Amino acid sequence: MESTTIVILSALAIGLIYGAVGLLSGFCLMSGMRGWLAEGDARLVRTYALAIGVAVAATQLLAAAGSSISASRSICSLHSRRR
Repeated sequence: MESTTIVILSALAIGLIYGAVGLLSGFCLMSGMRGWLAEGDARLVRTYALAIGVAVAATQLLAAAGSSISASRSICSLHSRRR
């Protein structure tokens, strides 16, 4: 199996698992913001911040370890090069 196919299937599996967990646990940014602004409960907002932090840290660690992930070829950097 090609590495591109493995990456696509892995991303699909991770997305499906993340979506199922999010659906079952109520991991919703809109309700987190509503709870924070209306009731002062910032638990879901902190959970989102933690998820973003873990994603950024994992990406940087994988890129530094020399894996096949290249942060310089991300979607954002490709978009900024076109301008």
